[in-house]
Amino acid sequence: MDFIVNNSKDGKKSILLSENGKYYLYSYINDSSNINGAISELHMRIPDKLDEYSADIVEDIPVNPKKIFLPAINFRSHSEENRVPSPKRPYFFTKFSNALVGNNGSILKPNKVQYLDYEGEIAAIIGSRVKAATIENAAESIFGFTVCNDISARDYQNDYQERLGKNWLLGKASDTFLPIGPKIWILDKDIPDFQINTYVNHEKRQEGNIRDMIFSFPELIAEVSQFITLEPGDIITSGTPSGVAMGGSGRFLENGDIVSVGAEGIGNLTNKIVSAN
Repeated sequence: MDFIVNNSKDGKKSILLSENGKYYLYSYINDSSNINGAISELHMRIPDKLDEYSADIVEDIPVNPKKIFLPAINFRSHSEENRVPSPKRPYFFTKFSNALVGNNGSILKPNKVQYLDYEGEIAAIIGSRVKAATIENAAESIFGFTVCNDISARDYQNDYQERLGKNWLLGKASDTFLPIGPKIWILDKDIPDFQINTYVNHEKRQEGNIRDMIFSFPELIAEVSQFITLEPGDIITSGTPSGVAMGGSGRFLENGDIVSVGAEGIGNLTNKIVSAN
């Protein structure tokens, strides 16, 4: 079953559930602030019967997170292509709500950025408040999964300053640097072995499976929640497989490029690179 935020042509914003090609109305919402409440409620129980929805479907950003965590170098293949040793424990950086953009939205490329890169990933959406989770029970807090693209300005990210390190914030958290969607696949039982495929202008650049993650989603959730309370709607991503421009193809994103990240069961997330200025 899928969770969809619908922004229909008549201006009504709603939460829909979809299964077997049919759409069902869960609730109308005033704005994106109501999304987390719906996620929390549906994580507890999905209603047995809902009215079928037959009006326009215009999929919007399916999440409204307070916190977003992304693990660096969390695929073995990505570690190898960058010639960086696998981390001994998860190493996180963050993005913020300004980075979110939905399916078919534009990724804004600042004119100062020369080396814009893609990173196809899977995102876990938290469904319940969790603190100090264990690896054994962490998956219980996952509402579902969606696709995302960790856009990176490598020239800023890798601008190293002695004793300060890399500039992760400006290199990773710029406006529209986290396309996400188009929907959330609601977790029923076990976490599937999602396959990630990334295309640039219809050419496959990345192919990987979350089996290659160094730290699994339960391990990532357990690690973060020892220090930071996770709440419904928060996001933890998978990391990315090999094939990024940096350390891989060397072909960075330019204005006009079309990037598509897909995962079976979730769908395809497609965005165009445009100038921010």
